[in-house]
Amino acid sequence: DGDRVPDNVEQLGWVVTIHHTNGTTSQREVSAEPTLADTDGDGLDDQTELQIGSDPRRRDTDGDGLGDACDPLPDCR
Repeated sequence: DGDRVPDNVEQLGWVVTIHHTNGTTSQREVSAEPTLADTDGDGLDDQTELQIGSDPRRRDTDGDGLGDACDPLPDCR
């Protein structure tokens, strides 16, 4: 798919940590679609999502109303 993430990594996935404003964190396992460079279509390719710790299957990883592509802290809520 051209996103520079090996297909087996996209299928097996990785862990994303969300930092909440109350000081707590939550984690979830995520994966990506190996046939798409940008699984969720948010403007960030899956390699970038892996590097910055955002969820390649959710346009808004932390659920704060700002899409990952324009959120300066996509893993903070």
